[in-house]
Amino acid sequence: MVGKDEARAKFSPFGGPRPGELLAAEGVNDETPEGSAFLDLVAREEDKRAKKFHDILDTGSAPYHDLREKLGSLLSLMDRLGSCWWGCSGGDHTVTYAVAASVGNALAALRLLRSGYYDEPLGLARQVGERANLLQLFLFDEQRLIEWSEADERIRRQKFGAVNVRRRLEALKVSPVVPEEHYRYLSGFGIHPGRTPQHFGEKFPPTVGGMFRPRGLLITLSEVAYAVAMAGGTGAVLLGDDERIPADRIVGLANEVLEEQRRLSRVIEGWPADSE
Repeated sequence: MVGKDEARAKFSPFGGPRPGELLAAEGVNDETPEGSAFLDLVAREEDKRAKKFHDILDTGSAPYHDLREKLGSLLSLMDRLGSCWWGCSGGDHTVTYAVAASVGNALAALRLLRSGYYDEPLGLARQVGERANLLQLFLFDEQRLIEWSEADERIRRQKFGAVNVRRRLEALKVSPVVPEEHYRYLSGFGIHPGRTPQHFGEKFPPTVGGMFRPRGLLITLSEVAYAVAMAGGTGAVLLGDDERIPADRIVGLANEVLEEQRRLSRVIEGWPADSE
């Protein structure tokens, strides 16, 4: 029969004694903070990682400074689009609410990203991608927007779930913003159980987050930028009949974000496969 220590060594790809084991072996009390002291410690460490993030991306010579600048401008415009900043276009606000919710998801994702968490913002990127697919369906099939507006929550869940939206797009011969394979890929980060947490093909042990990982940062930044650009650009087209809305500028900026994201995607090509 295999012993506990041997079984643990086989199960975990990262061997060696753990901090608690070392303390116990030395007869030292475990004084890891608890209560609010633990939460304060985590917040201080997050602030340190946020500074490192800004050092990498905020300088004018940083490789992805332009992407972050353009993404910030696009989110600013989307925030205004989603709050009827230029005047209310009327209706039930289906499109404006989808855009506004996408901004909230994206800003939360970027906050997590700065703090050294990557699985969590990839889950948020998936949510923005779902909305982008839905807005895309409304764009190519106006009747579906009317159907959504008239439906109650139960009917919406039945007819406009992520799978049904993708199938409807495919029936229209339209490639979804987030196809099934990519949706499954994003779902694997912190959403579906069984995957090694915060793992991006680097030789780091799994953690609950809070560790700076260059691959995680760039993969996540790429996914957030792509989803935001598609949601924002599509939302602007749908609301473009209102002349007060700078739809052309929003669509143009969304395309610029996509171009920067494509440059980044060439850098990270192959990394997602390494992380599986």
